[in-house]
Amino acid sequence: MTDFPGSLRPGVFPHFIGFLLFLTGAMLAFGLPSFAAGVIPEGTQVFDFRLEPHDTLRVWTIHFDLPEKDVMTGVFLVGREVTTSDALEIVRESLDRTSYSITLRLKRGYMAYGNGRLYLEFFKGTPAPTEPLSPPGLPQLSAHPRSFSLGMDHQGSHVAVTVFKRALGEPVWERVFDEHCLWEIPHDSLVVGGHYLLMASQCGREARYSPPALLGFTVEATQEPCSICQGSGWLGDPPSHSPKDGKSLNGGRPGTETGLPIRPRPTGKNYSEICPYCRGTGVRLYPFPVIEPATPNLPD
Repeated sequence: MTDFPGSLRPGVFPHFIGFLLFLTGAMLAFGLPSFAAGVIPEGTQVFDFRLEPHDTLRVWTIHFDLPEKDVMTGVFLVGREVTTSDALEIVRESLDRTSYSITLRLKRGYMAYGNGRLYLEFFKGTPAPTEPLSPPGLPQLSAHPRSFSLGMDHQGSHVAVTVFKRALGEPVWERVFDEHCLWEIPHDSLVVGGHYLLMASQCGREARYSPPALLGFTVEATQEPCSICQGSGWLGDPPSHSPKDGKSLNGGRPGTETGLPIRPRPTGKNYSEICPYCRGTGVRLYPFPVIEPATPNLPD
């Protein structure tokens, strides 16, 4: 296969000529490179994305335009089918009568190898009036070890979710989910003690999103002994003295008098290493969501 700029390669490329990618500058969101694509392709397309070895995260924005000959004959975009696989995620999308834009995010992480596929098909025809779906019903959050699991009643094929920080009124996280995605909100986007508003809108093939359903929540956390190091702060046998300054460690936990953790050198067959899961503290925070009113109670 031919490589394209930004590590984007077409997987299935029939009847699609002139797909060109070029760097246009920094994106308004996330501050990462943006790319543009050519005309609306025919049939189902499969695009392969991958990260370069030195990359851990990339975001692409791809834009498709309807050919002018279609517009001149009264043919317009009336829908799309879109899904992703592996670690590739849809951040947002937008469809109108003559164009389609999609923003994609790819991150390397635990059990994520920095690759994924985009499956995309467009439908053209004569526009007809369509009513958007009603808002999704009963959005809920439940805590998992690494993420907040999101669930709701929905009839559409896709649900766009945006999380706002109430104090700032700015989005801190957004994704477009389908049935093939993990419906989770990662903890690294949220702060313990923060108050948030979640907005969820659904759509079908025509990509006309519904009014949003709202869910308010705050983030709290429990503090428990680290289950990996059993609360010691160490993997292996904790040393009784600091190899850096020779002074005893407080309670056998890692660190120096300034509180900075150190990594001792194992001697002989003795194995000793600061626990990377609790970073040597011996305790871990387990965040969980607490539902609160989506709209504040205002006095009469």
